[in-house]
Amino acid sequence: MSSEVAIKVENLSKKYFLQHAVKNEQGNETKELLALNNISFEVKNRESVGIIGPNGSGKSTLLKILAGVTKPTSGRVEIRGRVASILDIGAGFHPDLSGRENVFLNGQILGFSKKEIERKFDEIIAFSGIEKFIDEPVKNYSNGMYLRLAFSIMAHLDFDLYLFDEVMSVGDAEFRNKVNILFNDFKWKQNKTFLIISHNYRDLIFSCEKTIELKYGNLIAYEKTETVINRYEELYTNKEDNPEAYKKLFKFLKLTFYTDDKETTSILNTNKLILKLEGEKIPGKLCELAIVVKDVLNNIIFSFAPSQSEIKSKMLNDNFVMVCEIPKHLFNDGLFLFSIVGFDEEVLFIYNNASQLKVECKDDLLVKNISQIKGAIRPFFKWRVE
Repeated sequence: MSSEVAIKVENLSKKYFLQHAVKNEQGNETKELLALNNISFEVKNRESVGIIGPNGSGKSTLLKILAGVTKPTSGRVEIRGRVASILDIGAGFHPDLSGRENVFLNGQILGFSKKEIERKFDEIIAFSGIEKFIDEPVKNYSNGMYLRLAFSIMAHLDFDLYLFDEVMSVGDAEFRNKVNILFNDFKWKQNKTFLIISHNYRDLIFSCEKTIELKYGNLIAYEKTETVINRYEELYTNKEDNPEAYKKLFKFLKLTFYTDDKETTSILNTNKLILKLEGEKIPGKLCELAIVVKDVLNNIIFSFAPSQSEIKSKMLNDNFVMVCEIPKHLFNDGLFLFSIVGFDEEVLFIYNNASQLKVECKDDLLVKNISQIKGAIRPFFKWRVE
């Protein structure tokens, strides 16, 4: 294996034998589950690689094999360097021992001497934020406390390669912020290698240069993260979530986007965007409308509605066409879902996914490397020096 390669996976397969027959993807009954099917890839030193895919695609099985928790049915894995893994909450902890005792036990299991652990002990406990409970048995810890201590051990002992499962999303906002800061330090200053499973896959664009996509144990893609995520979003986003939600109040309701007087569903963030909301109300029905913008994980980013009394009064008419100008440089890269909410004194309906908009960013006006900092919106503000 080349000295530039941290992980080399060749023709890796993992088969489980089940007690009861289940249907496979072809609809046939079988007592075998092929969790991984002949996959191969390489991860270079100092690379960060994401792993995505629907439930049951083989993501956790892959990390367990790389961590040495389970063996493959066939194929081979080569890893260069010392490996740290957080795959399950509390893995490697003895429930009857205290947090303090488990720090030393876990560290020694991972191959570190008692003196090495003693040198780092105070930093480990301070980062975990559970100083008050460090001498309590860990069986009394919450999931978040388990995770804090496990991650802190991994973070403060010297490893070459880190494997993180979705368990990294556990924990409060303060601790996740600590993790992000530390991760950035590892990535940009200490040049560590990472494999990260995440269902919050837009976050991987910031975290990882490349991403592996798995489905039913098969390797679907291993490319630049942005390429994989954008294709994945388009494939798995439901384009007709609730098209009939408004029918009790409207004969039709339509949301469209325009740029340069042309209807579009895809724009550059440097272009001004026009949103057009059209409708024909059923006479006598009262209803006002608002727009809700979500990401592909169904998280609400922001909402907006007409506020001027003249516009609101027109929306109460039988027919209307409302036009809204959205400034350029508002959205970041990605796919955005627009829903229409009808309300009076309370919400009357939610027309989910009434329209979609794919945004591609152009960063010529932005500070160098700002494209690595991801989020749903990325407005361009004017600055001055005083």
